[in-house]
Order: sequence, then structure tokens, then C-alpha cells
Amino acid sequence: MSAPVPPPQPEPPKIEDLPKQSNELQDAIKSGEVKLKKVDEKDINDDSGARDRALYGIKSFNKNRLSHVTMDEKNILPDAETIRKEKEEMIPE
Repeated sequence: MSAPVPPPQPEPPKIEDLPKQSNELQDAIKSGEVKLKKVDEKDINDDSGARDRALYGIKSFNKNRLSHVTMDEKNILPDAETIRKEKEEMIPE
């Protein structure tokens, strides 16, 4: 059995589609009036929170909330005898 294929990732937005920042904010950032928080690269790429949330969801899953489903087997394929009879009916004598 092969590993499941991950769903395709959405395309990142184009720069022209991103929201525009006000000129006052841009000027304040450039002049140094607004101090931006220094972010480590490992914080950006850290997905351990997602893994923890997924594991929590698995552990806390309540299988008693699932409802019972009855399966009705349907045999939609004809058996060999039926196929043979239909072939005999189709062939003219």
C-alpha cells in the first residue's frame, strides 16, 4: 500500500493582489518610527503546533458519536449462466 498523496497546495497570491499598505505606515517603517518584531526563521517554518493539534484531535475523537450504517450488498454483475444465455439469444441460428 502506498502512502496517501497530499492535496495540492494553493498558489501563493500575486504581489498585485495583496492588500496595499498606507503611505503613512510605509513611511513610518522606513523612518524607523515603527519597530517590527524580529522573527526567527525556525518560528516561521515550525509546524509542530499543527502536528500537536492533529494528535489531540485523534486522541479526543469520540467514536461513540458515529452512527451505525447498514451495508446492503448489491450484485450488479451478471453471473456466468446469465451471460451465456444472453449470448445464445443474440446469435441468430
